[in-house]
Amino acid sequence: MYAEVALTQGNFTYLLNKEFEWVTPGIPVLVPFKNTIRMGFVVDLKSKTTLERVKPIKAVLYGEVILSNNMITLSLEMAKYYGVTQGVCIKHMMPPWVRNRLKNSKPLLCDNSVRDSIKRKKRKLHSELKDAISSHYFKTFLLFGKNRLDTYITSIEYTVAEGRSVIFLTPEIVHTPQSLEIMRENFGDGVVVMHSRLREREKGLIWEGIRRRRFNICFGSISAVFAPFPDLGLIIVDEEQSDAYKVGQRPWHNVRDVAVMRSMIDKIPCILGSATPSFESYNNSNCGKYRLIDTKREGNTISTKVVDMRDEKKFILSRYLVKTMRERFTRGEKVILFLPKKGYSRFCMCLDCGWIPYCPKCSVTLNYYRKKHMLRCHYCGYEKPAPDMCEKCRGIRFVYPGEGTERLEANLKSIFRDKRMIRMDTDILKTPGECKEAYRQFIEEGDILLGTQLVMKAPQLDSVTLVSIISCDALLSFPDFRTSERFFSQMLRAKAMIKAGEVVLQTYNPLNPIFGFIKDNDYPAFYSEEIGKRQDFGLPPYSHLIRILSYSMTRNKAKDLADKVAEGLKKKGYEIFGASPCPIEMIKGKWRYHILIKVNNPKVFFQSVNIPKGVSVEVDPQDML
Repeated sequence: MYAEVALTQGNFTYLLNKEFEWVTPGIPVLVPFKNTIRMGFVVDLKSKTTLERVKPIKAVLYGEVILSNNMITLSLEMAKYYGVTQGVCIKHMMPPWVRNRLKNSKPLLCDNSVRDSIKRKKRKLHSELKDAISSHYFKTFLLFGKNRLDTYITSIEYTVAEGRSVIFLTPEIVHTPQSLEIMRENFGDGVVVMHSRLREREKGLIWEGIRRRRFNICFGSISAVFAPFPDLGLIIVDEEQSDAYKVGQRPWHNVRDVAVMRSMIDKIPCILGSATPSFESYNNSNCGKYRLIDTKREGNTISTKVVDMRDEKKFILSRYLVKTMRERFTRGEKVILFLPKKGYSRFCMCLDCGWIPYCPKCSVTLNYYRKKHMLRCHYCGYEKPAPDMCEKCRGIRFVYPGEGTERLEANLKSIFRDKRMIRMDTDILKTPGECKEAYRQFIEEGDILLGTQLVMKAPQLDSVTLVSIISCDALLSFPDFRTSERFFSQMLRAKAMIKAGEVVLQTYNPLNPIFGFIKDNDYPAFYSEEIGKRQDFGLPPYSHLIRILSYSMTRNKAKDLADKVAEGLKKKGYEIFGASPCPIEMIKGKWRYHILIKVNNPKVFFQSVNIPKGVSVEVDPQDML
């Protein structure tokens, strides 16, 4: 007998000696590879091979199946779609602690928690979703609207009552404590949490506990999609449009798409939930590929004010916003202000000759921090003291254009001297614990919460009646075809942060049609307006994009490799853009060139081309920089 073994380098055939003839797919083994011994997983068995010389397996690392047949199939489907080896995908399916225990032939331990066996009263559920859960068949449901939690809870109740398990995915678990609390209130000890902030040993214990049926609900983020439930009955992906589901390393997979793949393989329903679905998911529902369930939408009590900043003398806080904030403070209410940029300003510039300091390792300007009088790169972390004299003309007059959270805080302190301000950005808050403490301070004693994306994840409070986006143009000017889609989603998220009150949007382009859709909370109309543009240019969801990135310490090497790949793709007849420098041409000392390819089916693309070594390949990229 022969075994096909998946390594990160590829799949290879090995001989099963008599002592190992009992081995089945899903068992970890040690095999010789070139001049080393590697750990891999048996993924298939063969009775014969056409190879002349076949090396034998050296050792079996664990006496039972670690990866189920369905998980092996999932790893294969991921490998085909994302253009990587099956071994790379398998590597992502288990925590490093588990892999290390297996490699060193140590026993796998598990958490001693047990399932909560309390029987629950099942509430009313959408008939087609209920049927999919009870009949165990694959169907993807797009749950559209704000009021999703009740449907989630009821779906889990029905699944658990069937004796099956559930994976509940949320993009950033540290910012969803209320959802987790509700889950535990409803399902007690049957809920286990899995996320990247756990220690490796903790993740390993939880992983093995799930595999041994110690739990029936896994609440988590990216890695939870691979929770090894042997009796999985439902996968839920909340906020399915979130970019946080896109993994930033090989195989560069989107957790939402992997969840749908796994549901299809396991023949179970998958629920994707969002008030502002991704265009891909909403298009799938319009085409009949997904089943749309539109939750009852409540009447919108949040007014939206668009402020024309062209009429303002001060470029950070409009007169209307300042007046409205004063009214709120008079009534003892709180305010949240969102600005997407950290620091005091985006760069500093010599007034005499126009010289601007750039990062020596990245092709970006250095952000200015006034409090420390420092310049810092937000890509590689390089920093140095801000200049007092121009390096080019020796002038001493500098300006600091562009607003950041540090400058916003300084402006607010000059206007609202007696108000308690809580600033939230990753310059001052490094851990989830620090974020949690900042939220607590704002809830208990703060008047103004200001910052970057972190403030958009603040819990909903009755006392917060005003939210303002300080610079909508900074968000809308991003060079990406998904910019308006992301902006619309963020603005509706801002409106969902308050139960009653007002959202103020500051912009220099108030005639942009997107503001009308935001005022009306009208996602279908916004989608209809934007989707035509995507169709005209053949952009997702009407195609798939594949990005090939070439990078090197020398510019010519990166460019030559990208040109070589582009030439080969042109000969194959593919529609490509590039090779061209990336918008940010150098990051961390490496020059970067990229190629964008439009394809109908990534699997077919990878079957027809050979991508050379030295480049990275990403399917459905979310970041084009």
